[in-house]
Amino acid sequence: MAGVLRSLRLGEGGDPARACARALGAEGVALSLLVGADRAAEPLWRHPELSARFEELQFTLGEGPGPDSVRTGSPVLEPDLDRVRPERWPALLPLAHEMGVRGVCGFPRAPARRGCGRRGRPQAPFRRRCERAVFARRWRGMIGMARERRLAQIFVEVADSLVEDFDVIDLLHRLSARCVELLDVSAAGILLADAHDELQIIAASDEHTRLLELFALQHDQGPCVECYRTGAARTNIDLRRAEVTTGWPRFAAQARETGYLATHAIPLRLRSRVVGALNLFQTTSHRLGDDDIALAQALADVATIAILQQRTLEQSHVENSQLEYALTSRILIEQVKGVLAERWNTSVDDAFAAFRSYARARHLRLSELATRIIAGDFDTTTIPGPASARPEERHG
Repeated sequence: MAGVLRSLRLGEGGDPARACARALGAEGVALSLLVGADRAAEPLWRHPELSARFEELQFTLGEGPGPDSVRTGSPVLEPDLDRVRPERWPALLPLAHEMGVRGVCGFPRAPARRGCGRRGRPQAPFRRRCERAVFARRWRGMIGMARERRLAQIFVEVADSLVEDFDVIDLLHRLSARCVELLDVSAAGILLADAHDELQIIAASDEHTRLLELFALQHDQGPCVECYRTGAARTNIDLRRAEVTTGWPRFAAQARETGYLATHAIPLRLRSRVVGALNLFQTTSHRLGDDDIALAQALADVATIAILQQRTLEQSHVENSQLEYALTSRILIEQVKGVLAERWNTSVDDAFAAFRSYARARHLRLSELATRIIAGDFDTTTIPGPASARPEERHG
């Protein structure tokens, strides 16, 4: 039975889990079949992979909306795990926070049966559709409330960060990650204009080489260049349409090869001054709505304020020096990523995560720590290596 259901993923109808997640407004969906005497959960459909790992974790621990919905036969809706009492799922909740899972809803799926009403007639398909519509509407409403709460938390987090001598690079990395968290996008990056009026990548939602190369391509072509020069947003760009991407065919081709089907460019703008662009990528052609675009612009505005308010805007040369400082810091961090990745024999993404975690735990600015490492004034053996590093390399 599991093999039959699993084969449904291979049909030409596309990815059902991705379609389901999009329809419900959820970030991920997993459909599992309980198999064997121990009722182990075998994932059949999932999007993204994190959903399958979290589903497996729930049934391994026996805690969470999934197992509870199976036991009770009723949906269990918890769109905000911060509001769940710790004693309810003591083992699951800490792990959920570590994985970045903030809300989960579980729906039981029993084998199909012909239900009968008082007159012995089969249950009407219309009634089942109504029930599913009610659950979907309730899900979207609760997810919407959770998203609004999360958005409020993020803006409070940003406001708390805008203190004297804050780490602008770290804040921009967090904002990039928050764009992926709040919007229906797969990757995000922030590009700033340098002294030569060319865009350079300053922060990204992840440090994968192919993604960074895609951002780097836009120093002289791409939607972000147009966005920066005009000060106007370029949204819902279908990278498969040649007539839309005629001005930057090399960028569009590499974006498609990397797996992206759509992109958006949002200006980093304070009044009439444009300092860069926020670039968003999607692996689906799903259009972002007006509310999502407005939210993306709000996050871009926060990024602009973070960049320009690091010191003061009393004089133009001070503003330019802050932009130059941010770009120089990014170059140093790139060098450190390479040094640590080679030393630990791991990916630059994992190396950056370990470097950033060490700096934040000790309240060190990323740029200052990177400067010390490059200058040879810091013993990198004190930085714990990532889990992906070989055991003998983790501590030097």
